[in-house]
Amino acid sequence: MQKKLLLFLMLLCVSSFILGGCSDKADMEQTKKGQYAVTDSRGRAIDFVKPPTRVVSMHPGTDEFLVNLISTDRILAFSHWMEDAELANAVEYADKVKLRSGYSVEDILKLQPDVVFMTEMGPADFVDALESVGVKVFVYEKPHSIQESMEMQELLAKALKAEERSRQVNAKVQKALDKLQAVGQENQGIRAVVFDYTGRARSTEGTLFGEMLALANVRDVANTMNLPKRAYLTKEQVVQANPDLLIIISWRGDGRFYSGEKVLESIYLDPAYHNMRAVKEKNVVILPIRYTTCNSAYLIPCCEELVQLIKIQETVHQKAIADELAKGRAMLDNIRRGVQPGTAGSSLKLLQTAVKTYQWATTTYLTVAEVKQMVTGYKTKLPAADAQLFSNQLRDIAYEYGNFLDPAQSKNNGERLYDINLTEQDISFPVAKDPIMDALVENIDE
Repeated sequence: MQKKLLLFLMLLCVSSFILGGCSDKADMEQTKKGQYAVTDSRGRAIDFVKPPTRVVSMHPGTDEFLVNLISTDRILAFSHWMEDAELANAVEYADKVKLRSGYSVEDILKLQPDVVFMTEMGPADFVDALESVGVKVFVYEKPHSIQESMEMQELLAKALKAEERSRQVNAKVQKALDKLQAVGQENQGIRAVVFDYTGRARSTEGTLFGEMLALANVRDVANTMNLPKRAYLTKEQVVQANPDLLIIISWRGDGRFYSGEKVLESIYLDPAYHNMRAVKEKNVVILPIRYTTCNSAYLIPCCEELVQLIKIQETVHQKAIADELAKGRAMLDNIRRGVQPGTAGSSLKLLQTAVKTYQWATTTYLTVAEVKQMVTGYKTKLPAADAQLFSNQLRDIAYEYGNFLDPAQSKNNGERLYDINLTEQDISFPVAKDPIMDALVENIDE
C-alpha cells in the first residue's frame, strides 16, 4: 500500500513538472510573440512587451496626438501645459486625466509609466537621466509641416499599436485640407508680417504655421527676403515690407512673454510703424499660439478658422483700399479741373499726395490713359524740375508695385497683371517682356 502511494506521488510530481514546464514554455512563447520594437526619431529602438497602458506626455503636441490615437484610460499624465488655453488644443480632455507631467526624474519615477513621449526639444540630460533609471523614453521630432505632423502621428501610433486609428485620422485630415485648399485660394493673397509672442517679427518659412498661411493664400513677405528659416526681421525690414495685414501670435507663457494685445499696443505706439499700411488700416489678427503648434485632427479646425479669419481681414483691407482710392481720384479730379481744395498747397504737392494715395492702394489699377495723363498732362503745367521729380516718383511706384493697369487690358490669358508681377523677391516688373508694361515705362520716360 505504501509503495502504491509513493508511486502515485512520484507520478503526480512528474506530471506537475511536465505540465508546469509546458505552461512556462507556452507563456515564454506568448510573451516573445507579443513583443515589438519601434525606432524613435533618435534612431533608437524602443522595445515593448505589450502596447503601453501607462503613457506619459511631456508636450502639448503629444497630448493632441494621444487623445486622437488612444482612449484616455491609457494616458497616465498629460503635459503640464494642458490647462493653458492659449497653447493647448486638447484642453477639453483636461478633466479626463488627473495627473500632469513635469521635468522631475523623481516625479516621473513615482508615476511608474510604461513609456514617456517627448519631442527632441526636451532637455537631453533629462532624457538621459530617465533612461539611466530604467524609464522608457520615446523621442519624436517636432513637426514643421502638415506632412511631418502626419508622419509623427504614424510613428507614435506604431509605439501605441494604434496604426489603424492613425490612418483614419490622417485620411480625415487630408480630405479636409484638400477641401480647404480650394477655399483658401479664393482669398486674394493678402501680404502679411507675423509677430510672435516676444514682440518681434519673424519669418514663417519652414514652419507648420507657414504652410497653414499658404493654405489660406496669405503671403508672408518675410519669406521673400532671402532670410534663414524662422529668422527674425529688423524693424527697418518690417517697415520696408509695408504689409497689408499684421498677424500676432499670443502666448503669455506663465508671464514670461507678451499677450497679443500687448504686442499690438507696442506696435501702435512705435512711430516707426505709423505709416505702415496695416497700422493705418488697423488690419490685425491676433492668434493664440496653439494655431502654430496644432497636430493630428486639430489641424482641421485651426486651418478652417485661419482661412475664414483671413477672408474677413481681406474684406477690411479691400474697404480701406476703396476709401483711399476714392480720395485719390477726388484729388486727381480737382487737379484736372484746376481746383485748389482748401490750403492743400502747390500742384506738385497735390500730385504727390495723390500718388501716395495710390501707393497705398496696391490692389487697384490705373488705366494706361490715366497714367499717360498723370505724366504727360502735367509736365507742361509744372516747372521742369518738379515734373521730373514727379515722373521719378511715379516710376519708382510703378516698379515697386507694377499694378497701374486695368486687368481688362492684360493679354496674359486673362490673369491680372498685379498677380503676374508678384515674384519671389517682392512685387516688381515681370522678368519676361510685357508690351503694356513697356509702354507704361515709355510713357513715364517721355
